[in-house]
Amino acid sequence: MNKTNTSSVLSALLLVAITLWSACTGNEEPTIKKGDTATGTAVDSAKLKKIFAELDALTAEQGGKGFEAIAEAQGWKTASPTETYGNPNTQ
Repeated sequence: MNKTNTSSVLSALLLVAITLWSACTGNEEPTIKKGDTATGTAVDSAKLKKIFAELDALTAEQGGKGFEAIAEAQGWKTASPTETYGNPNTQ
């Protein structure tokens, strides 16, 4: 292998190493351990009420209450799982 090919290969390996290192550092999701206290963001109940009011205001044609009857009349069926997985007694 000549000097040009060796330096190209080393440069490529260095680039891959830097990319992997930067992808694996920082921005890590926090882990929750037993005994940790909740530190989530507070939810504004007024905003939630507004969102739910907007959802309740949707007509059946827009996907609101009564949409299932319209979809069924057009021959559509809603998929529902026939089998559940996991232990129902888990907490």
